[in-house]
Amino acid sequence: MFARFHRLATIALLALPPLGPTSAATPEAKNDKAEQKICRVETPTGSIRPVRICHTRAEWEAAGQQGQANKDQLNEDRMRQQQLQSSHG
Repeated sequence: MFARFHRLATIALLALPPLGPTSAATPEAKNDKAEQKICRVETPTGSIRPVRICHTRAEWEAAGQQGQANKDQLNEDRMRQQQLQSSHG
């Protein structure tokens, strides 16, 4: 059963268009790296089905910065919680 699923998943991934920048409508847009469209194949949490997600380079960078800010905030909250627990315990 798993081997059959694995073959189907492989076939499905091979059917996707190649990753990387897509062609832009105008030559000016092609030169602007922030407006360059980039597609990635990701598997959402809780799913086994990969999906293709496309955003501009600027959008990917903004999402990465937001993710890093969220991670930093979680780490600060965890440290603050540990300090509170150690001072009360």
